[in-house]
Amino acid sequence: MNSLKLLAQVYKEGLAAGIFDKYYVIAWSDKVIGVLDEPPYEFIEISLMGEALINDIERKLIEFYKEIDINYVAKLVLAIIYQKLLIEEITIEKAIRTTAKLLLNTSLCFEEEFYGLYYCDDAYDLALEGVHHSLKEVIKVFKKTISVYHSHINDFQIAYKEVMGSEWT
Repeated sequence: MNSLKLLAQVYKEGLAAGIFDKYYVIAWSDKVIGVLDEPPYEFIEISLMGEALINDIERKLIEFYKEIDINYVAKLVLAIIYQKLLIEEITIEKAIRTTAKLLLNTSLCFEEEFYGLYYCDDAYDLALEGVHHSLKEVIKVFKKTISVYHSHINDFQIAYKEVMGSEWT
């Protein structure tokens, strides 16, 4: 798979889930334009979409990559979520919420491999309300379950470096 297409898929799903905001994706698009001799037209359009809706930016990314291996891309986004949680760039609540949104948006929420992660969102709410589960246990289960995807961060970083010529931070 072309590394730029893979990155576009990851950024689209990350944007849809809320782990990236539109300005982050636009800034990345600007960087793509800066490093490629002939950047795809869709990236030029994204670069100019500061006032656009998130859905419009998502559509431009989809126009670029056209097909997606959603299972693999979801694993890469989960690795990014976990990485951001490890370095405390996001809270546990944001990690749980964006994970649930990712799995719901990609229709992977009821797949056996991902269901435990998706369930953590409801379990977190129930624990917060004191209805069921302890918050400490839900957080422990979430961290353990999402950590399985951490190895996929290497695939993302390799693709990023291949396209951008620098490390992803």
